[in-house]
Amino acid sequence: MDFIDKLRVFTAVADHQSFARASEALAMYRPRVTNAVTELEKEVGARLLHRTTRKTTLTREGTAFYDQARATLTAVGDARGFFDGGNAIPKGRVRADMSNSIARSTIIPRLHEFQAAYPEVDVVLGVSDQQVDLIAEGVDCVLRLGQLGNTSMVSRILSKVPRMVCASPAYLARHGTPRTVEELKTHKAVTYFYGRDQRVREWQYFVEGEAVSLRLPAAVQVNDHEGYVSCALHGLGVAQLQEIGIREQLKAGTLVQILDTVDWGTMPLTLMYPARAHVPLQVRVFMDWTVSLFASTPAARPARGGTAPRS
Repeated sequence: MDFIDKLRVFTAVADHQSFARASEALAMYRPRVTNAVTELEKEVGARLLHRTTRKTTLTREGTAFYDQARATLTAVGDARGFFDGGNAIPKGRVRADMSNSIARSTIIPRLHEFQAAYPEVDVVLGVSDQQVDLIAEGVDCVLRLGQLGNTSMVSRILSKVPRMVCASPAYLARHGTPRTVEELKTHKAVTYFYGRDQRVREWQYFVEGEAVSLRLPAAVQVNDHEGYVSCALHGLGVAQLQEIGIREQLKAGTLVQILDTVDWGTMPLTLMYPARAHVPLQVRVFMDWTVSLFASTPAARPARGGTAPRS
């Protein structure tokens, strides 16, 4: 087995986090997979994988080497297809991570279109509101509401998603509908916290483009989008939400927008991926599809004021 084949085996084991699953994916006997990785580690002079009975993970050296291996395999593929007239067929695995609201409202309902266009691309979706380490966790791209602060990543803002304040009809029937921001301050809110230090997302609105902080007493605090929306649906308090994640509820009338003349700002919808010389073809086509999807989807309207910080 030559060096390039060993790189393919190594990346397969890393992607599947298992020698057995990599063996199945490669249609290769398990001992050959194990031997290939062992030989590769000897050639590069470093231990690349932690092996346990439950899961196989990259070592610190393996994490650094993985990106180089991927870039090398991509370059080899590009070189082999140099004279094919650009007719290379995207194939392989794409690992994408995105927040629940984006996955549920936009990506998953139309993912069958991507599968029909690229049947040989295997999509692995991580759906979570929590931040991920793209390199350490082997994620190819991430889609988040908010401009993330990792400057080592390539980022592209796809759209600006409006924020709005909503409540359930039952809550408004019990507590009344606020007509001004001052009246809103007398109501209880569902609040959102995030990060290891459990930072609470601050509410704010914009007056002539200037951000104004707004603090409401918390009825309940959650750190998951589905839980956040559910609390609002069950009448626990008013909630500041992104329009992209509650279209169905607004249409059904289970959530009602209040104070719609107030400028609550927008959230940037950002696509991010690791900065590297070669982006695998299957990752490129997935990201291009995602960009076109939001370009053709009414995910946002022009902001009247400013852009809110990341949630």
